[in-house]
Amino acid sequence: MKKILSAALFSCLTISAFSQQDPFFSQSIFNRLNLNPAYAGMDGTINASIIGRDQLNTTLPFTAPELMFNGDINIPCINSGIGLTAASSNLGFETRNELKLSYSYHVKLGNGMLGLGTSVGCYHVALSTGLYFLPNNTVQQETITANTYDVCLAIYYATEQGFYFGLSANDLPQITTSNDPVMASNTPIRNYTLMTGNVNSICSHWDVLEDAYILSNSQYTYAQISLRAQYNKTAWFGLGYRTDQATILMAGFNFYCANGSCVKIGYSHDFYYGDITDHNAINELMVQCVIKQKPKEKPADAATN
Repeated sequence: MKKILSAALFSCLTISAFSQQDPFFSQSIFNRLNLNPAYAGMDGTINASIIGRDQLNTTLPFTAPELMFNGDINIPCINSGIGLTAASSNLGFETRNELKLSYSYHVKLGNGMLGLGTSVGCYHVALSTGLYFLPNNTVQQETITANTYDVCLAIYYATEQGFYFGLSANDLPQITTSNDPVMASNTPIRNYTLMTGNVNSICSHWDVLEDAYILSNSQYTYAQISLRAQYNKTAWFGLGYRTDQATILMAGFNFYCANGSCVKIGYSHDFYYGDITDHNAINELMVQCVIKQKPKEKPADAATN
């Protein structure tokens, strides 16, 4: 009987393994590369960020840590940008790792820049469980693994004044390979991401930063909005709301170097309400390095004209 129950639970876990989307962080402004590959290189800088997120649930015997790295660089000589995303998450029986390469081609459009991007990536999922055998209740650990391959197409538009808009289609192939037939029959859900934001200068020292993100697939639509106040382009704080009944408190600081490069540190905490108020606490920490690239030098003969 225990063996049957364990097998049934294991089957449920395999069915749900690929129904989940990419990690969606509260500080989504620092996770744009993962959500939209056309963002690669659009800032004209070298960016490298790490976001760590930990969800604590008092009703379950485990936490749910997530860690993501995003890095991108602008290559002005070919009007392009490239990026790398690596992520790892652990939720009880499930461990997931991701690796993704992004490319964006940049085109001048109006007073801004348009990025046309694509990415290719691979997800590796491992599910572990214990099967109990009667009569001596011996335990045999078993791990089921699966790989799924992701291709994304995207557009991203940004202006120097701080407005941006992006649209992407993810998990286009919907292909899964696995050593388990149940897992192999479950393909990723194709999903679409829309993002937009703007920077409004209200006086010489204060800016208001607005951001909105929407993820949608055949099962549900997931949205998040945030509003932050930034002082002197250094300290910032604000609030966000996510449609899974969460209010987000966030704050951060930018440390600038003499050459214009900077290090950004951000923290957010999710406050849940409703039926899960007493059971969840999500903390998120972000560190980003932004290295200013030297402008492309003009030929000597052009400089004299």
